[in-house]
Amino acid sequence: MSKKTQHWIIAAAVGCYFIFLVGMIWYFNRDTGESATQTDATAIDVAGSDSNSADDSEIEMSEDFATLLENGLIVQFEGNSLIFPCDYTDVLNEDDGWEVHGNGLYDSAVSFGQDSLGYEVLLYMPAEGTGDFDTLESNGCSGIGISLLDGKDVTVDTAPMFTISWITWGDSKEDIVSAFGEPGYTNEIADDSGDVLYTYLLYQAEYEGRTYTMEFVTETGIGVVSMNFYYVE
Repeated sequence: MSKKTQHWIIAAAVGCYFIFLVGMIWYFNRDTGESATQTDATAIDVAGSDSNSADDSEIEMSEDFATLLENGLIVQFEGNSLIFPCDYTDVLNEDDGWEVHGNGLYDSAVSFGQDSLGYEVLLYMPAEGTGDFDTLESNGCSGIGISLLDGKDVTVDTAPMFTISWITWGDSKEDIVSAFGEPGYTNEIADDSGDVLYTYLLYQAEYEGRTYTMEFVTETGIGVVSMNFYYVE
């Protein structure tokens, strides 16, 4: 066996071990319920994380949310009112410099960004897609989400205009409950001393054959830092 072949075998073995190690770390930490740190909080993105995810049996459907949907709940992004499903050009335009940054936590969610921005926009599609503008054009958008928890230099004061009904950046948990009633699922993320750092609130409702979901993350002392709205057939 040549030295070159030996080097390739060793490199492959190291690569496989690294993948295995990362997988084991994910497996043992995916649902441990351990307290979060500032770094851990970056895992709480607009689509929710494993630590936030609830079984369907844990989620109570929200009558208040359903009523808002019936009355025409309004989602706005940068001055545009969005009614889903909508054309992706109602949200983002490729000519403005938006580009694919990666898939979201779901096959039907794709994140888009601009190099000059400190945030990304997560767009949902009714069907699984390839994660590009062409797929969005053919399927339409079934939801939108933005998170400020990715460690970039953007705050509730500098974030883009984004509202779900009348909830926006910096609003409190109490503001959300006042607007939509009690959530169907709540999860609090605490530090090692037991102080709550983040609160995750989830709302779900059935409307016209679809399951609509709203997700919010509030940071203690700051308010809403992540918002998500989407539906599935």
